[in-house]
Amino acid sequence: EAERFAVFAGLLGGATYPQAALAKAWVQLAYGAHHDAITGSESDQVYLDLLTGWREAWEIGRGTRDNALRLLTGAVDAAVVVWNPLAHGRTDVVTAALDEPFTGVVRDMNGRALPTLIEDHTVTWRVDDIGSLGWQGYQWDDDADGSRWQRMDGASIANAHYTMTVDPARGGGVSSLVADGRELIAAGRVGNELAVYDEYPAHPQAGEGPW
Repeated sequence: EAERFAVFAGLLGGATYPQAALAKAWVQLAYGAHHDAITGSESDQVYLDLLTGWREAWEIGRGTRDNALRLLTGAVDAAVVVWNPLAHGRTDVVTAALDEPFTGVVRDMNGRALPTLIEDHTVTWRVDDIGSLGWQGYQWDDDADGSRWQRMDGASIANAHYTMTVDPARGGGVSSLVADGRELIAAGRVGNELAVYDEYPAHPQAGEGPW
């Protein structure tokens, strides 16, 4: 994402492609990509030793991406701009965090009001068909009323693709998940349970630890 949008920001003007910074991030990623680290077969201490490099690579990438998008977004006349960093088109749900509470709805650049979910300082809506590396702009409309979560009876919820039922007697675990007519939870079982495992002070053979 950082590399792609930094190219666009450089072409727009006002920014220089951060070649040295991104090269440093790639060096850190390559250093941390040896076979033990990338497969998860290391002890905790090795991960701690690698975290510094991974953190630096992440911060360089995030900073580069955010700076590029800030410049690109400034060229769009919209209250909020949603970008698609993927190599294919995308339809997804977007949540924006606002400094002040919001009670209205979101409108696209053609003025069409979109189904909007309001939760205090956050606004959620669906973004349709953003092309690869593309964007869509949206405006806030304070004169209309958005929707909020409402308490409903029952323990099931469904949309066009899934039907899910939870079991309150088992901590809210998923007792049924039907996708396209197929039940995905085994009879008598429950999904999304938390599993707790003991942590050992050292590996039983190698002596490394904790494990």
